[in-house]
Amino acid sequence: MANVKMGFEGQLFYGPADASQADVNLTNVKDITLTYDVERGDITVRGGSTVPPIKLEAVTMRSFSVEWGMINDKGTPDAELALLLTAATDGTLVAIYLKDYSSGAGPDFDATLSVSWGLPLSGEQTITFTAVPSVVRSAYA
Repeated sequence: MANVKMGFEGQLFYGPADASQADVNLTNVKDITLTYDVERGDITVRGGSTVPPIKLEAVTMRSFSVEWGMINDKGTPDAELALLLTAATDGTLVAIYLKDYSSGAGPDFDATLSVSWGLPLSGEQTITFTAVPSVVRSAYA
């Protein structure tokens, strides 16, 4: 079990959107979720018309997104959090690079961000970002 990678080993980087890989390691990050999905088109045909056909689908489009949460810690100024919030509210592209561990691999892309701000009655304020690609350098580098 020595080669099992733990969740805390994952790294998330951001930077300005351009042709280069994001290189600022975000350290005020709680959970990170990488989601791959596909859209499908119905390719069902009638067949011999003696029994109802079995619905068939084929992939028409692939997609992925990265979601992560950050703690709103006003006592410690967080320049990265402030820049990500500005990018999300202004609709500015940012570079995102996710690695499953320090020498591992993950997607490398420029993205738009959406943001939700959790203000629980009990517990810390968390800000959740979702990055959806606009330019993909690698879906899994």
